[in-house]
Amino acid sequence: MILHFILTLSIILLGTPLLNAGTLLISNYPEEIYEPGILVSTQLPSVRTRLMYYHLNRAPRDYLVHTLLQNRTASPITIQLIRAAGGPSQDGIYSGHRSAMNYWTAIASGNWDTVTLAPFQRLNILSQSFRSQMVSTALFEFECPTPQAVELIVGTIDPNLGSTSMLNQPAIPSSYGTFPYTTRPISVRYTFDLPVREIPIGDEPFLVDPQSGFALRGNYGLVYDITITAVNSSDSPREFSLLFAPAGGISRGALLINRRLVETGFIGHKNNLAPEKVYSTMVAPRSQIQVLVQTLPQGGCFYPVNLVISSPTPTLNTKEPR
Repeated sequence: MILHFILTLSIILLGTPLLNAGTLLISNYPEEIYEPGILVSTQLPSVRTRLMYYHLNRAPRDYLVHTLLQNRTASPITIQLIRAAGGPSQDGIYSGHRSAMNYWTAIASGNWDTVTLAPFQRLNILSQSFRSQMVSTALFEFECPTPQAVELIVGTIDPNLGSTSMLNQPAIPSSYGTFPYTTRPISVRYTFDLPVREIPIGDEPFLVDPQSGFALRGNYGLVYDITITAVNSSDSPREFSLLFAPAGGISRGALLINRRLVETGFIGHKNNLAPEKVYSTMVAPRSQIQVLVQTLPQGGCFYPVNLVISSPTPTLNTKEPR
């Protein structure tokens, strides 16, 4: 088991401050929704904003989740955005995985949408089904040069009430987290001296909402932007592999590895949380490679996980290059 090879990995977090600027909004408090009402209402907090919501409809009837942008000024505003929905589904892991896959597909292809808000216009950018006893989730990325001029509103809508659903004050009021970073850049140098090294995803340090002091355990929605430099100084070729290894429970993953989208299967107790290989290559003697990995903890899964660098120790039968 890989857990028997737990090693301390020195990770250099790049940049000052250590995490990249931008704002991450998380709507998941409470996770279970019983009544219609507003989930998020705020002006866009920064030029780059990511929103993730993940909710389970516990009401006896179907709702909708509307995500709206409101131009607060008398001038038109153009916004670049990505919208990546998952669900509704009774399987929360599946919903979170589909949302993550749609997000990384858009990122990899550069497939951003452009919307222009007329003066004082309110635009519904996503109307998602929110069925009873099912999970609906979504990831959004916004690029807006004048964020203070745009209001972001997410609400649960009863189709029988329409937009007046936003006026309802639920018995259990919703709140959302605001976190001052969207990306954690990590640089790792691997020299094949040890057979296994681990890069934790969704582990400490956790993001903290500076207003409430709430810690985002699992760092859901935070992009891990990882650069691995593998240096083979030996005279033999070395195998370099990456494994996706759950550390907190059942999970799935969606990753961009060298700009190629990779998804894991469902890793659960039936397969003893066995890690899954997501990448493998050979590093020639006296050479080095760079592997670029981007991923984020996705809704419905149990993070942290470990991205494990694995390389078998050469045997005496390893052939020397001619």
